[in-house]
Amino acid sequence: MRYQGTDRRQCTALRNHIDALLADGASLIGRDPVRLVYKKQTLTVQHGMLLSEPTPSELIDALNLLTEGEDSARAAAIETCLRYLDSALAPYPPFRYRTHELNENAAVSGSIFLDREWQ
Repeated sequence: MRYQGTDRRQCTALRNHIDALLADGASLIGRDPVRLVYKKQTLTVQHGMLLSEPTPSELIDALNLLTEGEDSARAAAIETCLRYLDSALAPYPPFRYRTHELNENAAVSGSIFLDREWQ
């Protein structure tokens, strides 16, 4: 059954992604938190992200620290998240951060470009 009311969310990308997974055969197995199984992989929504299980407890702890706003632990939590992100992206072509000028009157701006050299 589709929801017929007015959606107050501004960012619906996660909902759209979950809808696409459900349309492709995923099964909803829980609602608090939202959990589904897709191609024998269990996925859970935590902190507005879709995480595959088993999610390392170190990553969950880091996400909890970031959402609780403990400033003293934020840097270490961010480093942990970045380490897991690097690991997840490892099979894909590398990205490189480059700075460039938009035009002669604009300030320097950063952009991410796909590294075509595939080192």
